Amino acid sequence: IKWRPSGGAVAFVVRPEKSSEQLELWYAEFDAAAAGKGQRCVARPLIQDRTLQSVLGAPHTWTVDDRLLVKLAPVGIGEAPAKPLRPVGPATQANFGEKKPARTYQDLLKNAYDVAQFQYYLTSELVVVQPHALKLEFLTVGPKQGSLLRSAQPSPDSSTVLCTVVKPEEVSFLVPYRRFGHTLELWK
Repeated sequence: IKWRPSGGAVAFVVRPEKSSEQLELWYAEFDAAAAGKGQRCVARPLIQDRTLQSVLGAPHTWTVDDRLLVKLAPVGIGEAPAKPLRPVGPATQANFGEKKPARTYQDLLKNAYDVAQFQYYLTSELVVVQPHALKLEFLTVGPKQGSLLRSAQPSPDSSTVLCTVVKPEEVSFLVPYRRFGHTLELWK
C-alpha cells in the first residue's frame, strides 16, 4: 500500500482469488467531507486486464503530481518459458589460475532456463495512470517491446523517470542480479 503524495488516497495490489496468479492494481480514495468515524473509503480497480510486473517489489509508485507509474508486462509477451524435460548438460566450471578467495552467493541463476525465466519476468514497460480519470498513458520513451527493468523512479518534478535497465548480454551465473551489468536511462 502506498499513499498518494498529496494524501487522501492509496494504491495497492490485490490478488482477487487465492487460486489466481493474476494481480490487480486498486485505488482507494477517502471522502474528506466526512471526518472521523463516518469517513467513507471508495476503492476501485485500476488495472485488471494487464499483468503487473511485481517480481522485484511493488509494481507501482506515485509521482508528485498524483499520477501512478506502473510496471506492466508488454502486450504480446506470450507465455512463460517452459521448463525443459531434460537437462541440457552438466554445469561445469574450471579454474586454472591461482587460488583466490571468492564470495559465495545463494540463489543464483544456474542454467539457460533460469536466464529465460529471469528475462521473461523482468521484461516490463511503464504506464502512467491518472486514477481520477482512470486514464492510461503509455510512456513513449524506451523500447516498445519492453526492457529488463530493474527499477523506475520518477524525478522530483515528474518530468522524467530514472530507469535501471539490465543488459541482457551481461546476465551472470556468478553474482546476484543486483550486480549484473546495467544502464541508467532517463525516460520522458
